Amino acid sequence: MMKKQNLNGVLGLNTMLLDEQGITRTTKNNQNFLAWDQFVVVREDEKHYYLHVSDLQAMILSKRALEDDRTKEAFQQYYDSHLVPLLEKQN
Repeated sequence: MMKKQNLNGVLGLNTMLLDEQGITRTTKNNQNFLAWDQFVVVREDEKHYYLHVSDLQAMILSKRALEDDRTKEAFQQYYDSHLVPLLEKQN
């Protein structure tokens, strides 16, 4: 079924902006926002962070995109303040 659809707007290049309210994701054709409290499960592996909103929807953040120290530090602050409490609930 996925082969029949044009998924460039979903799977193509995108930009994610993180702030105190949540994450805004912008693609060529679309923009959506997810508040921090909408995430229900957080996972990570060596290459990605997986931020699940439901069983069917998640944001995948590439660790490779955190290129410079400033970006890594900024992400870590949001991770620690908004996602670590969620991780603690999961355990």
